[in-house]
Amino acid sequence: MAESSRKQPAAGRATFEADSLELIAQMAAKDRAREEKPLSQDAHDPDRLRRVRLTRGEIADQPRCIEETLRDERSAIQMAASVLTRRPITHAYLVGCGDSLAVMLAMRGLLEQLLRIPCQPIQALEYAYYYRPADPEALVVGLTSTGWTTKVAEAILAARMAGLRTVALSNNANAAIFSIAEIGLLVHARRDGYPTQSSTAAMALMAQLAIELAREQGMSDHDIASYQRGLDGTPSQIHDVIERHSKSVADIAMREVEAPLFLFAGGGPSFATATIGAAKIKECTPRHAIAIEIEEYHHYLSQRAGEPLFLIAPSGPSVRRAADSMRVGRANGGRVYGLVPQDSELLSTPSDGLLQLPTMEELLTPLVYSVPLQLLAYKLGILIGGAEEEAAKP
Repeated sequence: MAESSRKQPAAGRATFEADSLELIAQMAAKDRAREEKPLSQDAHDPDRLRRVRLTRGEIADQPRCIEETLRDERSAIQMAASVLTRRPITHAYLVGCGDSLAVMLAMRGLLEQLLRIPCQPIQALEYAYYYRPADPEALVVGLTSTGWTTKVAEAILAARMAGLRTVALSNNANAAIFSIAEIGLLVHARRDGYPTQSSTAAMALMAQLAIELAREQGMSDHDIASYQRGLDGTPSQIHDVIERHSKSVADIAMREVEAPLFLFAGGGPSFATATIGAAKIKECTPRHAIAIEIEEYHHYLSQRAGEPLFLIAPSGPSVRRAADSMRVGRANGGRVYGLVPQDSELLSTPSDGLLQLPTMEELLTPLVYSVPLQLLAYKLGILIGGAEEEAAKP
């Protein structure tokens, strides 16, 4: 674990704030330099294709990254939980941008289930500029894969200057954010391709932190055990999903390669999975993609004829609504693909294809159910980039 001082630095509050603001100014300068270069819209862009190719290996390496994160950071996570629970936690704010915000959306339900407090995912700019709370018993957790995300740093600094407890997560051991937060935790992951393992391993770390916080707050090992078993089982489940479904996903990608728009929908933690699916399409291809909450799908003509919808529907309260979405999508002339558990009641519902995934605790499903969507984006990126034979490989 990388961590800054548990107390305000000896140089004083004003010096700490000034140093942090200087660091944030450096982050903002990097942002401006990067954003001055327009994003490529070329279907055959060589830099995108290079990153797409790197993404495939990082997808396959996710089981190892999760296992390594849980093993090597376990003591650091336990220590963080011990420090954070020295006084009551009444509210948790989970801040991030992009994929990091999706991670927070994914883990919200598990944190609320284990900690029994409101846990609010919030976009980092929104927290830093508009909705920062004054509750001194709140906890703010920020995730930035690079460790140099300007708005996450601003959010963490605002929280710390207000006296709130702060935790920063990054897969960069030299993350600048670690010098701003009270506690830093390291995610064992790479991000040379488009983000995959940096998200799933971060979810695993967040889940383990929730378990350790619950334990410190007095929840019995018996009540925690099923979540720990479920979390520890995700690496093997991810491995099996990749092995079992790579060919099926490639077939779907071939079928949908000309689609200009991809829709993803889910309820509860599955909306986070949908968000990740849409993000990967937008990164790996020049195509549009939209994530939508399962209920909101029904309040507009969300899916037009010829558009594909990927419906994330693990066992849980929204399964019946997912069945409605399948019927509506096909009735409107769209194509509907489902990500469902092997014992799902949706297996008999007409669709254009079902990927049967593990039956597991719904609050942990984003770790596993996001993987076929990562594969889909990879396959589409390779196909659109003109490497058809490569896309057919497992």
